Amino acid sequence: MKHLSLIIGLRVSVLLTTFLTVLGKGLQVIPSRDTTMRTVLINLGQFFCMASGTVALGAPPLVSATWFPPSERTTATAIGTLAGSFGIAAAFAVGPAMVPGVVAQTNVSNASISNRTRNLAKLIDHQILQYTYFELGLCTAVFFCALVYFPARPPLPPSLTSSILHTESTKASLKKVIKNRQFLLLATITALIFGVYYGWMSMLGVFLDKFHVDAVTAGWLGCSSTLAGVASGIIVGR
Repeated sequence: MKHLSLIIGLRVSVLLTTFLTVLGKGLQVIPSRDTTMRTVLINLGQFFCMASGTVALGAPPLVSATWFPPSERTTATAIGTLAGSFGIAAAFAVGPAMVPGVVAQTNVSNASISNRTRNLAKLIDHQILQYTYFELGLCTAVFFCALVYFPARPPLPPSLTSSILHTESTKASLKKVIKNRQFLLLATITALIFGVYYGWMSMLGVFLDKFHVDAVTAGWLGCSSTLAGVASGIIVGR
């Protein structure tokens, strides 16, 4: 019974993850003339999107253990773990294409600077909204695909170990890892690396702007470097 509930939990977790992503993106596109309210909605939506990421990062090992034989599990785990990085690489390319950092100037030669600034702000705001709708559409499509067909387990276990999963409770597992110094050291190092990496990559366009690198070029640099990391990670995993 424990084993069955653990497998069912995998489907529930995936559905919850995709639903939270849709909810988060949905909050971000709610129109509001109140700047404060809009800021709250955008940040609340981002919170739900990031909260769903914890399941997405933790699910690949369980998915690979459930669906793949031992000889393929490391590769499957690497692909599942790096799928998020592939999405980041795509965002680097799609984002600047849909919301260019440098937009066309107004054709009215005698327009005041303040009018041009307002026009550019409105244009960029419209482009950001379109981009968010695009993300919402993708998230909704993934959610419905998982809702319609995401089997809890394969018809036949790929191996004997796939049918006998470790069923220790979450509370007991948490107590065990907290007392494990090697785990805490590894978690700390990983957190520092990921914190610096994602913090730096998210500001890549701003940093490169000081060197007169446009947003599109910066996006492709981020895309290519992230894809290189994804490819090397999968190769090492294999």
